[in-house]
Amino acid sequence: MPADLKFLDALSESLGVSLAFCEDLTCCLSTPEGFEIQIESAPEQDAIVFTAALGPVPAGDERLLRHLLAANFLFQGTRGESVGLEESTDRAMLCRQFSPSRLSPAEGVELFRQFANTATRWRQHLAEVPASAAPPHSPAEALLRA
Repeated sequence: MPADLKFLDALSESLGVSLAFCEDLTCCLSTPEGFEIQIESAPEQDAIVFTAALGPVPAGDERLLRHLLAANFLFQGTRGESVGLEESTDRAMLCRQFSPSRLSPAEGVELFRQFANTATRWRQHLAEVPASAAPPHSPAEALLRA
């Protein structure tokens, strides 16, 4: 069985839900609150990619952009994930990639849990603090550091 499927089986067992990749090699998990994490298999790159929307990035909000970039620097506020801008939707996105053939399925599940925790904290942080009011080194940022 390919490593990406072993990972997805382990994640299914861990979460207690049945998961499968669609024809486009993606699998989307969502909560009743509308929080979604996409899992994409890229077998040609020996990679699995996690992606989650964090929230909107209003045009011209330099303070929010600086805040997100500061968190991304040396992964200080993202625990190894990266923050980026999905230009087509103007949303801040959290992403992580790993090689399923280099990690055990259990290690992949742990990376997923860490990713989900980081994404949840960032979504809450961006929803609670208006971006224009968030100082670059707010107390919330300290909580988000790894």
